[in-house]
Amino acid sequence: MPTDGAANLSLHGSTYRQRDFSGVGVRSLRTTDSVFEACVFRNFDVRQWTSVMPGARSIFRDCRFEDFAAAVTVIGDVRFEGVEFGPSTHLGEWFSNQAEYIGCQFQGRIQKGWVSAHDERLYAATGRHRNEVVWNDFSQCDLVDFGFRGGVVLDKQRLPSGPDYLTLSSPVAALSAAWGAISELPTELQPFARGVLRMLELRVEQGQSELFLSLRGLGLDSPPWEPLVTALSIGTSS
Repeated sequence: MPTDGAANLSLHGSTYRQRDFSGVGVRSLRTTDSVFEACVFRNFDVRQWTSVMPGARSIFRDCRFEDFAAAVTVIGDVRFEGVEFGPSTHLGEWFSNQAEYIGCQFQGRIQKGWVSAHDERLYAATGRHRNEVVWNDFSQCDLVDFGFRGGVVLDKQRLPSGPDYLTLSSPVAALSAAWGAISELPTELQPFARGVLRMLELRVEQGQSELFLSLRGLGLDSPPWEPLVTALSIGTSS
């Protein structure tokens, strides 16, 4: 495996089948223009995982990530099929505008980021108008400050539930109610609340017709925010 002074692992331009990359002590991982089939990435703790190369895509198929931590992940044109991120996975930042996810399972934690089905630069970068994001299971993942953008169909994902999360199937009605609830908040919280609602309205304008909200990520997980959260909850399907 090509490394740079045991600090960087670069996997480029090849097909890797049933390879075990466990226990490779590196600070950064780069996977570009390659196919990975039934490979295992275990016991990694890297500062950055990069999988970006203009004009070339990588594919991960039936791979498993376990005891895997990456502080920053830079994901380009990558297709993940049947990939498992195990319960000890910790992804610090996962900003995904060009990747596709089909039948993947996410466990562990994603601290911050998003998965997008479309943005204005997607076609120029990949030749696709939309990313396929279907049949993925996030239900056992701790999504701290994480969401979906660009028209990801939430009915085709399994999402975590509980008091930290809201899934809004009717976000327009929910946001309208939330604007009306701002006056019930302490005066000092109202500017922040307006900023949050404007951000969520932008997500809807950009094509995300259902919203998945992490209250922790939005900073709305303490008692003073209860009027706003209650108003938003009218947009849930439950």
